[in-house]
Amino acid sequence: MSLVTVAEAKAHVKVTNSAVDAAVQIVLDGAEQWIEQHLGISLNKAAVTDEYVDAVGFVLQPLEKLPIDSTQDVTVFDSYSNDYEYTKIVVRDNAIERKLGLLWPAGSARYKVSYTGGYDVNTLPFGLKACILELFARAWERRSGEASTGGEISASWPMLMDADVYMKLEDYRPAGLF
Repeated sequence: MSLVTVAEAKAHVKVTNSAVDAAVQIVLDGAEQWIEQHLGISLNKAAVTDEYVDAVGFVLQPLEKLPIDSTQDVTVFDSYSNDYEYTKIVVRDNAIERKLGLLWPAGSARYKVSYTGGYDVNTLPFGLKACILELFARAWERRSGEASTGGEISASWPMLMDADVYMKLEDYRPAGLF
């Protein structure tokens, strides 16, 4: 699911022809996908269950689907396959933390975390939406082929970016946790 609608993208590049809607969607999806890869995050909101091996005594255990909306369940399996459910968990800096700043036990434990992360159309930050629209517009302008069908993009995604958009995107790159 796209976080920017076809109508918003078409308005951004001043296109009114409905015959190009499918091509607009393809280019829009490509822009969102490139931004996800560039930032190392998944933009669309989804329920996720991740499994981690050994938090090696850190306070924060980072999660991969950002931004984190909520955690549903955290289970720790120790080296003896006993499982412990942690209910005193807080989300901080796109990671989970045991309340009171306690360290995650070091050793051969595995952590299974179920949570919801990502954006939806109502929570997508305006600046990130502007970056998606800008990348879409640059790709749309550089497409080749028949204007009525959308054509193919004649440049790679990184070549479509400029320093301003790169700098804006950096605001959404997850910071290192350790």
